[in-house]
Amino acid sequence: MELKNSLILLLFIKGIATAKHVEYARQLHEQDNPPTRPRSLELHVRDTPTPTLDLSSLPSCVQANCLPNSMKLNCPTVSADCPTDVPSGSKDCFTYPLSCFCAAPTPITCAFHPCSWWDWMNVEDWFKNLCPAVKPIDYSTLPSCARDCISNNAFDYGCITSDATCFCSHNSVFGCEKKCKNTKDVDAILNWYTAQCHAPMASASNALNSAPIETDKAGAPSPPIKKRKLRWYEVMAIIVFVATAIALVVGVILIWMFDPESIKEKIKTS
Repeated sequence: MELKNSLILLLFIKGIATAKHVEYARQLHEQDNPPTRPRSLELHVRDTPTPTLDLSSLPSCVQANCLPNSMKLNCPTVSADCPTDVPSGSKDCFTYPLSCFCAAPTPITCAFHPCSWWDWMNVEDWFKNLCPAVKPIDYSTLPSCARDCISNNAFDYGCITSDATCFCSHNSVFGCEKKCKNTKDVDAILNWYTAQCHAPMASASNALNSAPIETDKAGAPSPPIKKRKLRWYEVMAIIVFVATAIALVVGVILIWMFDPESIKEKIKTS
């Protein structure tokens, strides 16, 4: 009886040892042969292209002045086909990854001065649709002593949609920091500009020390002596005035031509 129990105990211990050996061998096999993804899945992940800036979608004004070949951003470049209406001589074009282009501080600055106001508004709309995640300038966090001054002057400058590219390309807070008497408020404007434009402190300091606002005795901004480009709202006012004048002249002519009394007079005199 004791011999039988000893044999049973020996077989039980041997079974446990064998199971441990099998488990140990399985672990060694997995270390030497790690599991791999299916080849098709690996190729799919590897070959997925990175979204890039589509050069053919650029507004005409941007194509003329802001092709990546002449617009240097701190982004990696990708070879691309040139748009059909690029200036002659531009054969080898490249573009940027879309995520990097949208994240750049001032990606469409090159279009502000060369483009007309109407074209610039189209450029702003194009950029807003292309990069919807880009947040506009937030004026609400500015000190109250300079908030309205900065936002109004930015609008007057042409940044109608509060786009960061437009505001930050000016590299100035329009001298509005001089309206704040408290040093803490000036420091708050400095930090605000750094955060909104992703600018180094040196650039923010320059922004606070440039383009002061000169006012006359009535408090209104004094007109500059040198000739300046018409502001966007001045251009719009001229267009509306001219269109209204033309419409009035055409209306008077049509009324005179088709007025019944005028027709009767023409019949009598004929």
